[in-house]
Amino acid sequence: MRMVLIIVLSLGVLAGVAWWWRQAPLETPAPVAAGDVSEPVTSPRTPKQPPEPRRRRMAVSPTDSPVDAADKAAEAMPAADIPPPWPDSEFTQEEYETTKIPIFRAVQALSRDWTVETYARYDRDRETVSGRDAYTVYAYLRSCVDQPRDAQSLAAREESMGSDERLARRRGPEGVERAIAQIRRGLVRCEGLPDDDALVPLMVDWLTQAALRGFPQAQHAYHHSVPWLLNRKLWGPYKYPERVHEYRRLAPMMLEAALQSGHADSFAEYSAALREGIIFDEDVQAAYAYAYAASLASNGTHRESEGNMAFLQHELTPEQVRDAREMGRELCATLCRTP
Repeated sequence: MRMVLIIVLSLGVLAGVAWWWRQAPLETPAPVAAGDVSEPVTSPRTPKQPPEPRRRRMAVSPTDSPVDAADKAAEAMPAADIPPPWPDSEFTQEEYETTKIPIFRAVQALSRDWTVETYARYDRDRETVSGRDAYTVYAYLRSCVDQPRDAQSLAAREESMGSDERLARRRGPEGVERAIAQIRRGLVRCEGLPDDDALVPLMVDWLTQAALRGFPQAQHAYHHSVPWLLNRKLWGPYKYPERVHEYRRLAPMMLEAALQSGHADSFAEYSAALREGIIFDEDVQAAYAYAYAASLASNGTHRESEGNMAFLQHELTPEQVRDAREMGRELCATLCRTP
């Protein structure tokens, strides 16, 4: 009897709970306040959409014909952004017979006797100078990075170098004196220029102008030198965020434009960009193809490309290497200008 009573009472309690649940109103979520920008919570049952691609892939695939490659290059280079080369902005025959480091040194030598007054004259004619001249200005400014700008900073540098025991061991007393004499000569060239923090955006400006005006050497340098310039100081890219955005927009177009020169360095720099996967999607096979085109353009003397191919071939199958070489031959047949 007691058991029956317990069962009846239990059923009564459960019935009461069920009646209360049916009568209780459903809770309505509070409205979102104006200006609330918190991220919505994604339901586990709702699959996330794939993110939008962050970079437009501009590499030429091994199945593309040279005509397709030219079409892609044209799409990547709006006429408003990459104008035709200005007069005297193309490579000379002598420059086709060498590579970027000797070319840079030869251009920089043109500014050996420059002063801030020389720079001021070019700055006044900024709108009319050729790409080659703009690159010469950039080379001049770059030679003044980390150099004394006044007598006080020169004296401090001389004292530091004179007391540097490691420098003395490495160069000897006469070598230290020569180094100090070189610093003194540099003061004449660089005195009056802004300090390095202000010089960085100035150099980027002139390098950009040189590249936009069609000097292929500047188009190569834009790709690899702008990151170096922006990273010279700690947090540099955060200090110049607008330069980073400009770089990501212009660097691919600069490299596409440089290919039209047919210089071995143009293919080598494009290969490096494909291997890095920063401004282009990473593509090892295409990187090998462009490195091979650089080798063909230089008759096998481009050391940087030879080294890149030796490295990249370990990430490719023999079939992929064969296809990449065929693509490189097509590229070179269309664009190369051998020495």
